[in-house]
Amino acid sequence: MIKGQSLVLCPASPYIAPMTIPELAKFLGGAAGLAAVGTVLGVGVLSLMRGGIWRFWPLALTTLFVMALALHPLPRPGYTCKSAVLIPFDYDGTLVLLWATAQGPMDWITSTLAASTAMNVGFFALVGAALTRHTTYLWHALAYGLALSLIIELSQVTGLWGVYPCPYRTFDITDLILNPLGVVLGFALWPKR
Repeated sequence: MIKGQSLVLCPASPYIAPMTIPELAKFLGGAAGLAAVGTVLGVGVLSLMRGGIWRFWPLALTTLFVMALALHPLPRPGYTCKSAVLIPFDYDGTLVLLWATAQGPMDWITSTLAASTAMNVGFFALVGAALTRHTTYLWHALAYGLALSLIIELSQVTGLWGVYPCPYRTFDITDLILNPLGVVLGFALWPKR
């Protein structure tokens, strides 16, 4: 690879966007910073206020945090309407292309597909961890994750419930699978009280 050149496997695929190492660092750093702020707020509230109505703050904060990430950024004037992806794991052949042409781990790490999938599951795992204060049933976590993901995806496909004339984010059926999986993983891995 030529130094300074974008790591791109297939420019036509929306899931392998041209990302240089500095762009990847900015993308992951910004997301990690937002996650840290959300986590610090949630843990801070959890440790300062135990019991009563205050015990719901960590779950409320992590839920709002995930929703804000999923609906951000809001569109600029003249944005292009997005279409829905109704076939699960339909990545326009991206995984096949990555498998066939990746020359090392950095090609996988710097793909938008890998980064966004890992971040989706990771951020929804925060919600699952916060749920451990409210229930011990795994199916409750799954139901919460499905409901949260459905609200987010419907907000995206309706243009934020009619605020925008058409969808500004892509409704993706895969998110309805991976997001609840993240909630369940966070719930299962976080210690219960």
